[in-house]
Amino acid sequence: MKQRIILLCLLIAGLTACDEGQIDGQKYTEESKQALTADQFQEYHILNQTIDLQNLTQIIVEDNASKRVILFETELGEEIYKSIYIKETSRLKIIHLGEKGLIFNETIMKG
Repeated sequence: MKQRIILLCLLIAGLTACDEGQIDGQKYTEESKQALTADQFQEYHILNQTIDLQNLTQIIVEDNASKRVILFETELGEEIYKSIYIKETSRLKIIHLGEKGLIFNETIMKG
């Protein structure tokens, strides 16, 4: 009986940890682009100026209290860009995953 209670507690704790309001791994295509906007993301304007967001799918790999990592891929699933936004310092890095490498690395102004 104790083992079942412990197992149940662990299961509940595991499920609770999965739902902490994070949006890690979610894909945002053109149809759901309203989710990836300036209102929600400080770095949106710089991303939009630096890379062509209309033709890429955005995958939020990590979004927590300290940083946000987004991958940008083509319709064929090829990862082209990666952005890393450090929230505390407002530093944004945009990396071309091909030959160009780091294409943006600056502190950006807060909204």
